[in-house]
Amino acid sequence: YKEALEGRCELLGNKHPATLRLILNFASFQRKQGNLEEAQRLCKEGKDGCIACLGQDHPYTKFALNLERTTKVAGFVEYVAYGLLYASPFLFFLHQCCAE
Repeated sequence: YKEALEGRCELLGNKHPATLRLILNFASFQRKQGNLEEAQRLCKEGKDGCIACLGQDHPYTKFALNLERTTKVAGFVEYVAYGLLYASPFLFFLHQCCAE
């Protein structure tokens, strides 16, 4: 994705609809891989570009807004889960046992 995105930015520019869609696809991929900070950064970049270039009602913009919301929710759930996990020694122990 990263190489494809760099090439597409060079060829079409970072505000072209095809480039914006690739940014959003890369954000989705990062979210699925658990890289939530990178996913959120890419979501914002894609969303801002879609709103500026394509408008609020474009399908890519709607996809970007939805992806941003679900990525934020995923980040919050991960934050709460790890907070609970490490707040309780028993849950931490249980997590370590299950991870092995």
